[in-house]
Amino acid sequence: MIRAPSLMGFKNVLSLGFGFCLGLVAVRVWEHRKTMSKQGMVFEFGDTAESRAFLQAYPAFVPAFESLMQVGNKILGRESAPKSRADDICFDLAHTCRDD
Repeated sequence: MIRAPSLMGFKNVLSLGFGFCLGLVAVRVWEHRKTMSKQGMVFEFGDTAESRAFLQAYPAFVPAFESLMQVGNKILGRESAPKSRADDICFDLAHTCRDD
């Protein structure tokens, strides 16, 4: 009796390959998010006459702004784990304010 070749072995290999690829993608996304949460936002001020005049008029601005960004990075540089929709909205609004 001649038996037809079984596709079960091929399906298992295909499933394992797909699962492996999906696992790699999940690990890369997790690593990227972890790396991004450790990094802060980088702000650069242009070198124009106006920016030089502003920084000369307000010499305490840069240290104060750096302190503000450190606090913002500490508070917002993490994964959001909202317990309610209000928590989610507040966290997203804080990110929007920080980005602006």
